[in-house]
Amino acid sequence: MGRRVGGYGIIGYGVSCILDMSHGENDDGERPRLTIDQEASMVGQEKDAYVALIAARDTQVRVLVDQGFEFVMNAFKAGSAPPGMKAKTDREHVQRLQQEGYHVEVSTAYDEYGNPRPSLSAIWRKKRQPMGNTS
Repeated sequence: MGRRVGGYGIIGYGVSCILDMSHGENDDGERPRLTIDQEASMVGQEKDAYVALIAARDTQVRVLVDQGFEFVMNAFKAGSAPPGMKAKTDREHVQRLQQEGYHVEVSTAYDEYGNPRPSLSAIWRKKRQPMGNTS
């Protein structure tokens, strides 16, 4: 997941978005800092916008959203990480989420413009319902 550096931030979730915080400077000549709550809210809004974009373009994603799945991340498919980069594969993330009790689905991954990313998988999760609970 991305983090803010200085007055700018890069948002994770497969969405790169530079946040321009240049709406004023404080007494030290630095740009104002966001609180953690403000930053989390902005990340949530970016994630929602990203999911809406890809759901509008991909029927499988739209079905997952309609079924209550939550987008978790884009992850490299096995063997797709750039040379020398250590990264968990989509399979490793799926296995971990299943062990945590989630129903997990994998779909096509997209960049922030809605273009498919063939080396990545989008991972979705939904909490499993307890046995006997039909709601």
